[in-house]
Amino acid sequence: MIRLRNRDKEVCVRALLDDGTQRSYIEKNFAAQLFLSPSGREIFSQGLFRGGIFPASEHKRYMVNVESLNCKYSTSFSLLEQQKICSTLPRIHDRKLLSELASRGIKLTDVGRDSPPIRVLLGADKLGSILTGRIEWVGQSSETDGEDDLDSSLCSIS
Repeated sequence: MIRLRNRDKEVCVRALLDDGTQRSYIEKNFAAQLFLSPSGREIFSQGLFRGGIFPASEHKRYMVNVESLNCKYSTSFSLLEQQKICSTLPRIHDRKLLSELASRGIKLTDVGRDSPPIRVLLGADKLGSILTGRIEWVGQSSETDGEDDLDSSLCSIS
């Protein structure tokens, strides 16, 4: 979860951190809801996992103020619009895992049984500026918790 600000509008949204994606995006309809004004445009095609390619199309670029939920970290990111970020992505609701993380001083913010949409994808172009380098191994070495300046994130390793 991250906080987005645009002038007098502020909203908390789910964000996906994905170092396998080169660029960072905001959902097109959500950018309109925030009344963001484009700061530029780019035309490019997108390559997908398994070799699929979307033809070249125009993507508006927006400057967005991004903050941690506790407001201790704030930065501005340039995000490209994307029609949809991803399909449904479940939240963490494993009480045992959440308890173990809490015992280590780690509090995840994206928890619960419902699955609101992902509105922002932070790709490799932004992750280097927010990841702190702290990694905690938990459980049966199948999950790691990586700390970032926007609070913390959970990765599953198979």
